[in-house]
Amino acid sequence: VGTPFATTLGNLVPAAPIAVRVTGFTAIAPTSLGFLGMFGCNAYATLDDISVVSASGGISIASVTVPNNPALVGGEFYYTGFSFDNVNPFGGVVSNTLHGVIGY
Repeated sequence: VGTPFATTLGNLVPAAPIAVRVTGFTAIAPTSLGFLGMFGCNAYATLDDISVVSASGGISIASVTVPNNPALVGGEFYYTGFSFDNVNPFGGVVSNTLHGVIGY
């Protein structure tokens, strides 16, 4: 709380200048994204915020500062990375989802 929290997305397409970080605040049952053409990819959390982040050499490092508010301690969040890649009709793939708890 009150300090930056950094995330690193790796194994991105090396030439991709950007990636996408998706933040959710509620877990959901694994939901196939095949209907979007992202075969083999699943969503595991709600889509509450989308941030475009810079990438270079297949890596993206981004941080967010958690407000200095004690009421946030114990709050849960979920991060998922999205990488542009021509391996499916949608043109991208998602990472596994990171589950975090603020203050722990």
